[in-house]
Amino acid sequence: MLGNKRKRTNNKKSRHNQQADWQFLTLLEGQNLPILTLDPAWHALFAGSQKSTQVKQLERKLTELLKQQGRLNNDNKKMQGQKKLLLSNIFSNMSNDSEAGEHRKGMQKDMVEQINAKVVENEDSLALLPVQIKRVNEELLLETLHCVYEQVDINRERIAVLDGYIENIRADLSRKLLEKQNREEYNHEIFSSLKDLVGMRPIDMYEETRKKKGQ
Repeated sequence: MLGNKRKRTNNKKSRHNQQADWQFLTLLEGQNLPILTLDPAWHALFAGSQKSTQVKQLERKLTELLKQQGRLNNDNKKMQGQKKLLLSNIFSNMSNDSEAGEHRKGMQKDMVEQINAKVVENEDSLALLPVQIKRVNEELLLETLHCVYEQVDINRERIAVLDGYIENIRADLSRKLLEKQNREEYNHEIFSSLKDLVGMRPIDMYEETRKKKGQ
């Protein structure tokens, strides 16, 4: 029975967290959210704490997507250069009607077609990557918040305890200061009355005698 109650409580918390996550992402709509793994401010969040397993996994996933995007862009640039060179060779050998020349031009045309097909394939992948990167980046942001807020909540609880401790110290200090003030005022009044009675020199001599006895 207790287990079912805990399960319902956990499910309620989970739904609440999901709703809070959705509302948070809604607030970010239209904002230019930076790629977290490329932003020093994101890395600074973990300067004094450890990344959770989920954060590490999403960090690796995002990094791999960015690398994939970079590789595809570089591959397309290289293939465009190769294509340009092949087309130049084909154009230069247009007048070469020999069997070897025709064979070479045929091979080069096939290579151009292969490059075109590969470029189109890469472009299709590149068209999907921004959406994937955005989604993983947002997931990483949410997991980052979950991770760092665990320590934030711990700190808040400890701060509340320390506030109470400090307040008690302040109250105790106020009492001790008041006691000190009262005792100082008493001594001052005693010396003032004694001075009026016998003068300061006899009092100083009496104090000196008491000090020597104390030794």
